[in-house]
Amino acid sequence: QGLRPPRSRHALWQRWLGDSFHQWGQWTEARGALQAAAAQWRRPVPRSRPGVALGIAYQALRQLGHRLLGRRYGARRSGAAGGRSAELAATYLALSEVFYLTNEEVRSLHAVLVALNESERAGPSRELALSYRNMTVISDLFGAHGVAAGYAERALDVAERVADPATSAATELGIGMYHLEAGRLAQARALIDGALEQADRYGDARLWGDCIGFAGRVASFQGELARAETLFREMAGPRSQALLHKTWSLSSLGGVLLLQGRYEEAIARLEEALELQAGASEAQQEIVGWAFLALARIRRDEPRLAREAADRALGVAESSS
Repeated sequence: QGLRPPRSRHALWQRWLGDSFHQWGQWTEARGALQAAAAQWRRPVPRSRPGVALGIAYQALRQLGHRLLGRRYGARRSGAAGGRSAELAATYLALSEVFYLTNEEVRSLHAVLVALNESERAGPSRELALSYRNMTVISDLFGAHGVAAGYAERALDVAERVADPATSAATELGIGMYHLEAGRLAQARALIDGALEQADRYGDARLWGDCIGFAGRVASFQGELARAETLFREMAGPRSQALLHKTWSLSSLGGVLLLQGRYEEAIARLEEALELQAGASEAQQEIVGWAFLALARIRRDEPRLAREAADRALGVAESSS
């Protein structure tokens, strides 16, 4: 890709390390490695809030220029310049996801704008499809629903042009999540089930785990609790070894069992999830586990244990904020 050592080599190593941590759900470590990669490219992540705000304004103006000029994907750059844009896009794309998963929405917006502008300079690619996908999700989060719909269309179009099953699956999953958040369950199910089928076929365990987890969530929202239970039990199996998938599946399974009135089974699965989560650096699934456990204890008329579980959920939330 025309990259020049040694700086580019160090940036690549840091990005690969960050991607590995990200794939295993270790987001604190992923963020550190990815920020180091961005710094190696002399495009460091802003540290201060004013710096992030200025970065968003600058990147948003660049993106607005692309839209006003009618640039849909941009002309592919060649040599070192194209390689640098592609790598910057990949680095900031991963950062946008890590920031989103750790509830740093403003930083996520900045990162996805950088990824989008750089990937448009590099031309149609996996990074461009996924940047449009992430821009869909973050635009919708900030209430720009019309903008989100436009980016969703672009994401699916680029994924089709790239013609790579992994890119198609990852893009369809993200756009399915966007429809899920908007309550469009039929569209969400069609896209997420399609993504799951592709991920199952080509064997990406991490993406398969993400797809089956969201397929279970859609089934839960549609009231298909038996299907949701089946999906979450499969997710909890040996196929994906990621701690994130283990805790997510067990917590979600506990929630489904709770809805079915199977309180003892729900408590067992939730306690198993919390035991796995103990000592992990990420708090989201631990909060969910303690909250569901509090509900299960209430349903069993165990107010003292319910209060203890609720207090633990609040404590984890406060310490991680």
